[in-house]
Amino acid sequence: MTTSPRTHGCGRRAALTSLATSTTELAALAACATVLSGWWLVAARWLIGLTGSCVGYVVNRRWVFRQRGPRGPQFRRFAITLFSAVSLATFLFALAVALLEVDARVLHVATAAFVFATFTRPLLTRWVFPRPS
Repeated sequence: MTTSPRTHGCGRRAALTSLATSTTELAALAACATVLSGWWLVAARWLIGLTGSCVGYVVNRRWVFRQRGPRGPQFRRFAITLFSAVSLATFLFALAVALLEVDARVLHVATAAFVFATFTRPLLTRWVFPRPS
């Protein structure tokens, strides 16, 4: 299988984007976890995830998938995916915090990775940023 110059390297750039936004989200959550607990920490996790996802959208659209121009339908699909993924990850995070005696930072990474691998990434690649045929 050959790749066009337009799509060559997308996997590496997407991985770097995910690594950068995930690292930033984890650092923000770690800072919040030192002063917040309970539902305040859950709310902070949701806002952190929302912010990181918005930054990820801009970087993915411009740098990874090199898309320009109108973004109306694409942005709507992304917003639906983003809101759903952040809400799902935050729900799982809140559930894990309530049921498990594990550090919130570990739970954040575990829930975010699970939702990204099983929900967000498939929707981003197949629905939000589909490759031209």
